[in-house]
Amino acid sequence: MCAEGGFTATMNRYGTHAIYPPVLILIAAAVGVMLAGCNTPISTDEHAEEFPQYAAMRAELPPLAGSASAQIPVIRRRYRACTAGVAGARHEAGWFLFRDERMAAHLFFPAEADGKTDASGPAGTVFFIHGYLSHALDHAALIRRLLREGYIVVAPELPGHGLSGGIRGGIDSFSDYGAFLSALIADVGRRAPRPWHAIGHSTGAVAILEHLWTDGDPFGAVVFAAPLVRNRMYDAARVGRFLTQPVVSTFPTRYDSPLGVPRMPLSWFDAQVAWNAELDSVATIDRPVYVLQGDRDRVVAWRYNRKVIGDLFTTVDYDLIPGASHVLYQTEDVDTRQQTLDRTVAYLERWNETRRRR
Repeated sequence: MCAEGGFTATMNRYGTHAIYPPVLILIAAAVGVMLAGCNTPISTDEHAEEFPQYAAMRAELPPLAGSASAQIPVIRRRYRACTAGVAGARHEAGWFLFRDERMAAHLFFPAEADGKTDASGPAGTVFFIHGYLSHALDHAALIRRLLREGYIVVAPELPGHGLSGGIRGGIDSFSDYGAFLSALIADVGRRAPRPWHAIGHSTGAVAILEHLWTDGDPFGAVVFAAPLVRNRMYDAARVGRFLTQPVVSTFPTRYDSPLGVPRMPLSWFDAQVAWNAELDSVATIDRPVYVLQGDRDRVVAWRYNRKVIGDLFTTVDYDLIPGASHVLYQTEDVDTRQQTLDRTVAYLERWNETRRRR
């Protein structure tokens, strides 16, 4: 669910991976010829036809502005892990428009009487953006932890992911991820108490980067968890894409669920290549960013990405976690997950404390 490779389709069910190397694209080419009628990206309507529960949840979504009074029993049941064990936590969900499509966002509120809040309200708002082939539910552990710390969590689902509309897993340009986040903020911003913080996992970090470049910087702390610049085996993936582009347009992910992306559009990798070509010409962002990265990440080219991110920001606090994989907030290794959550919250709190001292 968090695969960030051109031909790296990863199924992760709380830490389980099935990663496909680029060489398998040659096999996919033959399959693509035999299954030409199925070798096309999946639209919102097609996904709804295949998964009735997805259709039921989409039908429940109200406009985001009216989500406070909306009844969303099917959605709440599906996403109940995001608030499980957090007394008094509340879940809202709704849609906002982006590129004439209805995109989904989840709003999670801590209990008003939570020990981390006071008469002035919650500790702030965290905008959390998930990675490619993922969705908000995948990061339930992070959402619960942030709620316990007194934060409101705004968790949109990227175009073509989760309950959002659009081609499943598709994007025309990586700049659209930033525009998507801007559209969300324009819709929900007035309901989100400051300070605002941003956390992006993998492709979610791209959305935050693009927003910072094009629409300014409304955030306090910014955290990138296993951020994407290039996927692992990027150059080999480019060769595979060149060889198979005439006959293969999608690749199976093995993740066929109501919230999943059963077939990855390979045009997504084309958009990643185009975005990488533009990075040399973008201006450095004058702000600090905190990066959490596992040294056993087999999805992104983290050593290469570390250098690029170091060039893109004036200040980078880089935290390499031994033994951690790509899905830092989901991993089944309890100690690693706890360490990642603790470090994330500690960084937010350091920013809040610095602000309080001013």
